[in-house]
Amino acid sequence: MEYKNALPANTMLRQYRIEKVLGQGGFGITYLAYDVELQRQVAIKECYPRDFVMREGTAVTSATPQNEVDYKWALGKFMDEATTLAKFRHPGIVQVLQILKEENNTAYMVLEFVRGQSLDNWLKTLPGPPSQAQLDSILQPILDALSSVHRENIAHRDIAPDNIYIRPSGEALLLDFGAARLTLGQHSKTLNLVVKDGYSAPEQYYSEGRQGPWTDIYALSATLYRCIAGKKPPDAMARLDAINNGEPDPMTSLEAMGVEGYSSEYLAAIQKGLAPQTKSRPQSIQAWRKDLVGDAISAAPAISHVVTSTQTKPDRGGLSKSKPAKPQGSHLVAYVSAAVLMIAAGAGYWLYQGHLQAEEAQAWATASELDNESTYASFIRDYPDSPKVDQARQNVAALSSAWDVTLGDGRKGEALASATRDNLITVAGYEVFDTPLKQQAVVYRLSRSGKIVWTAAFGEAGEDVFHAVTQLADGSVIAVGEATTSGDTRSDAIVARFTPKGEVAWARRFGGPGSDRLLSVVQRASGNFVSVGTTTKNINSLAQGWMLEISPQGELIDDRNFDHPDGGMFTSVVETVGGGLVAAGQTGDLAGSDPDFWIIRLSSDGAVLLDRQPGGSGVDRINGMTVGANGDILLAGETTSFGTSTADGIILRLTPDNKMPPKVLAKQGQDRLASIATDSGGYVYAAGSSDSAGTEYSSAWIVKLSPDLRTTVWESTGTDSSETMSRTLSLMDDGSIIVAGRTTDLDTNRPSFRIHRMFPDRDESGS
Repeated sequence: MEYKNALPANTMLRQYRIEKVLGQGGFGITYLAYDVELQRQVAIKECYPRDFVMREGTAVTSATPQNEVDYKWALGKFMDEATTLAKFRHPGIVQVLQILKEENNTAYMVLEFVRGQSLDNWLKTLPGPPSQAQLDSILQPILDALSSVHRENIAHRDIAPDNIYIRPSGEALLLDFGAARLTLGQHSKTLNLVVKDGYSAPEQYYSEGRQGPWTDIYALSATLYRCIAGKKPPDAMARLDAINNGEPDPMTSLEAMGVEGYSSEYLAAIQKGLAPQTKSRPQSIQAWRKDLVGDAISAAPAISHVVTSTQTKPDRGGLSKSKPAKPQGSHLVAYVSAAVLMIAAGAGYWLYQGHLQAEEAQAWATASELDNESTYASFIRDYPDSPKVDQARQNVAALSSAWDVTLGDGRKGEALASATRDNLITVAGYEVFDTPLKQQAVVYRLSRSGKIVWTAAFGEAGEDVFHAVTQLADGSVIAVGEATTSGDTRSDAIVARFTPKGEVAWARRFGGPGSDRLLSVVQRASGNFVSVGTTTKNINSLAQGWMLEISPQGELIDDRNFDHPDGGMFTSVVETVGGGLVAAGQTGDLAGSDPDFWIIRLSSDGAVLLDRQPGGSGVDRINGMTVGANGDILLAGETTSFGTSTADGIILRLTPDNKMPPKVLAKQGQDRLASIATDSGGYVYAAGSSDSAGTEYSSAWIVKLSPDLRTTVWESTGTDSSETMSRTLSLMDDGSIIVAGRTTDLDTNRPSFRIHRMFPDRDESGS
């Protein structure tokens, strides 16, 4: 089939390569695509309301100026649907992997590509109607899925045999949520409502029709009708018109058809779900499920029939032989039948209770996994008597609270890097494991409330550490650092990619005969990763600046050294607004006594635009860097004057014309800034350590500065009785900041992995 308005094969959408069109409807186009980063097939749904838009190249534009408002409305509803569906992690719902905004002037949902067959195709392979047990196995995950989405005020509105998919494992799930179709139909009279005759409820034929869970119950009942009867029901409007005109319902009930092998309660529940009037249908999945579970009670007559067919013997007790014994069989049957009915009714009750418990357990698992306010609020609303309600309320409070956690179960360790995205926190560094004794590079994924989502340890016998980490849009992680083989004095650079669930997707080692390490990483707009650090040609030579470019699959694309007569290293890298790169660090060896700042700017094609060492006569180091709101590059580090024993924190601003005004932050002690970030308002946050509190040990130091760096808006210095140091800082969307580093017990001199969540605007440090 030819799809004139679809993107052509081999079109790239970020890391996704279009392979072919899977289908097209009035609201969008669905493609089969290949994720070149994770090397897997995905489905991509494009917002393309064909009544309003046209294609110009790959871009989507309004067909006429008058259609612009309708198209923007449709695009907004598409994004609302995508954002809401992305929250769900349910086996009965196809998973949203990523949302692509502002691509080709439209939006895309990247979805799990489901292998298997539709219910429609599966039915065609059967010699006759499926059994009730077969339908139940398909129906239960669909009911669970609908129950979850209905709690978020979403209806599917397009349930039919072609939108229920059966995996090779036999599990069923729902495809193609059509929630945006209704709102678009309500918004514009020019777009025909999308309905499926026989499956769509009567209210879907009117733009003003009141839709909700009962709408999906009608469609699912119609689907079951098709499975059993072998044909779909008559169109809903034809049924409603006949009934309103006083004529018989043109739909013959399944019970009237005389179908066999299905309980009467089961058939009655389907009939009830197909009621043309919305108020006559069950109003929720939970209510309809209760009707369907009547199936367990309906087994009683069959069991009773087996009992009554058994011949009973007369009582051999003290009955007078002169009098005929009264027949006892009928009483026995009555008692046994009653008992069986009670047992069956009890079985039905417990089966129903089991469904409720399973539904509650699934809802709690989903809420715990997503760990956000809306899912916890839904759980509290839907299960007010659950013993988990108190925990849900505590979790909600934790989502908006500051916290301070120490990780690693008491192991020696330190957090050296952090990244935040989509309310998830990723922190990396190292930990020392005692049995067997080894230092491993580690990555922690945490939720917004500080709960550990997963932990990954990397490395074998040796000393391994991750110095930098970045979190990608799909939830996967790139971490870089160094690895040392046991007994070897040299190290190799390491790059590892972890899946959204914390599994190692791939890992690479780079290096030569000397020691090599990677200290910072950034993802470019192209999807490739650039990592910088230091490399030595052999064990006795000076370290030099080093830059690698790596593909999403871990392939080495570019390997570049930057030599300096005194040696040097890069500790940070960013991509500039124009696609260029800035790398910064220090000149001199790691143990050098007089390092200078070292800053290099590259154009988008790799040409060196700036190579400068703006330091003074003392010790000067760049430790962290970020791109400011106006495109300036902000660099954080430390500086000392020649002959002095104190160090000051410093922030340099590198302008597009390569000017570099400094901002010195002094607390009259050994002060350093290790990390820096900016928010959307231009405010600057920096973190490091300071020992100027009059103690013999350093304390974590975090500051918030005005966009012009002239005013300290907020400042926090650790005050607990241990040595603390902030190594890395990241910003969350809710205004909180994540600061990670180490805390050292002064009695054992043992550092531990420590992470803070702070709210500068509320002056909450979480300590």
